[in-house]
Amino acid sequence: MGPLRVDDAVRERLRDIGRSADVDADERDRVQMVLLAAEGWSAPRIARHLGVSDKTVRRLLKGWRMQGEQALYKKLPGPTPDFEHQQRVQQALHGLLEAPRAWSAGQLSGALEAHGIHLGPRQVRRYLATMGAGWRRTKMSLTHKQKPDAVSQARARLLRLKKSREGKLDLYFLDECGFSPTQPTGYSWAAGGTRKLVPYENPQRRRVNALVAYRPSGDKPGLRFLVRPRTLMAHDVVRLLRRLPSGLCPCVVVLDNVGIHVAHQVQNAAHALSRQGLRLFYLPAYSPQLNDVEAGLQVVNHYELPERSYATLDDLLRAVRRALRRHHLRLRFPGQHLCPGA
Repeated sequence: MGPLRVDDAVRERLRDIGRSADVDADERDRVQMVLLAAEGWSAPRIARHLGVSDKTVRRLLKGWRMQGEQALYKKLPGPTPDFEHQQRVQQALHGLLEAPRAWSAGQLSGALEAHGIHLGPRQVRRYLATMGAGWRRTKMSLTHKQKPDAVSQARARLLRLKKSREGKLDLYFLDECGFSPTQPTGYSWAAGGTRKLVPYENPQRRRVNALVAYRPSGDKPGLRFLVRPRTLMAHDVVRLLRRLPSGLCPCVVVLDNVGIHVAHQVQNAAHALSRQGLRLFYLPAYSPQLNDVEAGLQVVNHYELPERSYATLDDLLRAVRRALRRHHLRLRFPGQHLCPGA
């Protein structure tokens, strides 16, 4: 193999490539190999100078003679990417993921066969990753049962109430929450190779129910609640409603249309309490997303109860009251750190 000849223009082009921020260290080494060979260095001498093998230098110089500048850059193994096929696969996956059902990678692989696309589960997962898709828990929804116009009107009315509440209105969100001796499983840190086990307890006649009124802001944000080791009744709702009006400004209580909320006993009490400024605002059916207390109850259920199993009804009753009280203090004094494990 004769000496490598490089004219001044190519030499300057190589120096520009070596100074570019777009090339990596290996590509800069290849540029140096060509420049040093053009200065008359032998392949062994270049190899010793750059800390590579003689074969690497000879292969690069041979590639330079055959391909020119293209030999300097890395080449991905395998055939040239088929971008048209990739786009076709991604479009098919987008259509499948929009279907109202759950999918595993194996099921998607089988469903792609109907589109004439043959991919294994591993390849499907790679495509899903490039599309930004994720393996996530499913979520219950009531959207399909809602009346969009009623929900839109209720959302607009709630927005007006929230804007006018500061000093002029006490706004509460009211709902119930049930607690079993064994709480739903969730996530927890665990030692390597282990998994947290939650002892299961039979919930029969050992459930605790809480009626919670949430005040999101004002001079005294927080919770008002009743906790009972039995089914909640209309008179429990009346009892909590009587605790809400301050007498200083109007009070609006947002609640859903569950049976104990619309019972005659509640309606009669609301009529009497209207003299103290209390008014009930009923949400449209199947619209829990409009009730702000729902998010707080989720926090109580999944975070404020770190002990996920309770052997006796009394233990569960005390734990629920402590959890609600602790969450109330978080809302009232947001700067304080209240650990649920304490």
